[in-house]
Amino acid sequence: MKFWSKQASSASLGKSNPPVFQIPVANDKSLINKESVKEDDSLPSSAVGKLGGVVCKRPAPAQLQLKKQIEVLTSDLLGLCERERQGLLTEKQHKTMQQLKKRKHELETKLKKKKRDQARSQKAQENKKKKLNAA
Repeated sequence: MKFWSKQASSASLGKSNPPVFQIPVANDKSLINKESVKEDDSLPSSAVGKLGGVVCKRPAPAQLQLKKQIEVLTSDLLGLCERERQGLLTEKQHKTMQQLKKRKHELETKLKKKKRDQARSQKAQENKKKKLNAA
């Protein structure tokens, strides 16, 4: 075969065409399964996109840590409450249960405050952007 001559096509050689892969487009509403998109109370309303999906943002590590601590305390409290219901709770465990309830309440309060602070900060950033775009 000469350098400048045309190469034989794959169809003329008897080869099948390679498979064509389609990449879904993010803006195509038909590709989003609304059942798979879950609403999460921990996200501010501004983090939810127009199509119902969540906008990729950096997770709030302090909030995640507080949530994990609350989950651990909740599981411990459930075990102690079950022992109390069965009448197997000792005085020491009762004191521990009261301390855990108090600690859980404190952590929930901190988590709520962090969520409010995050929402306030997001709102302030949006207002600054509007002012800059208007000017």
